[in-house]
Amino acid sequence: MMKFVENLVAVCPYRLTLRFNTGEVRVVDLEATLRAKAASPQSAYGRLLEPATFSRVRLDPEARTVCWDGLARELTSDGVERPAPLDLCPDFLYELSTPFTQDAAGPAAGDRKLTELSGLILKDEPPRHD
Repeated sequence: MMKFVENLVAVCPYRLTLRFNTGEVRVVDLEATLRAKAASPQSAYGRLLEPATFSRVRLDPEARTVCWDGLARELTSDGVERPAPLDLCPDFLYELSTPFTQDAAGPAAGDRKLTELSGLILKDEPPRHD
């Protein structure tokens, strides 16, 4: 079964807490992967090592994974190069991730429990006005 990201639950530097289509909430730490792939600070992966850039992650509902707008380049059918989202394979994210625990969630989770995290306003959802 292919894994897909359903929700982006929490973001802290280089670490994403994700809910997958399996129903699992898992934490993926991308720091080592980004450092290994960052050929230069100007490369897309090098730019993701900047906390401000990394924090602009969003859920791409069509690809059903996470992405960062404008970090990749694509060539259109008429030969024009333009910015495109850089996304990560959801199966790769799942394989790299670990089940959610307070330790794996990192400092952004603080003392909250999973039930409280699942009640967070997700990054890609508009604020609720209850």
